[in-house]
Amino acid sequence: MKITIVFISLFLFCMSATIIYVAHFSTKDVKSVSYYRENRKELNEQIEKCKNDPGSLARTPNCQNAFQANQKNMFDPNNTSMPKIR
Repeated sequence: MKITIVFISLFLFCMSATIIYVAHFSTKDVKSVSYYRENRKELNEQIEKCKNDPGSLARTPNCQNAFQANQKNMFDPNNTSMPKIR
């Protein structure tokens, strides 16, 4: 009986610690698409991080926002870094 209580207590402690860890790190420093559109240096750095570790980072909010910002920047009519096709 005592062993069961110890295992249940340990299990609940581990679950609580996991939930707190995930909740803390999943929302830490999430930057928006508009932020990345305005800060090209950070956009490029974030895209490099995402490309170097796509298995664990590809679905994170920062990677998705960076890729979205990059796509919007490419198709922005005011983008002067793209060559013009005539």
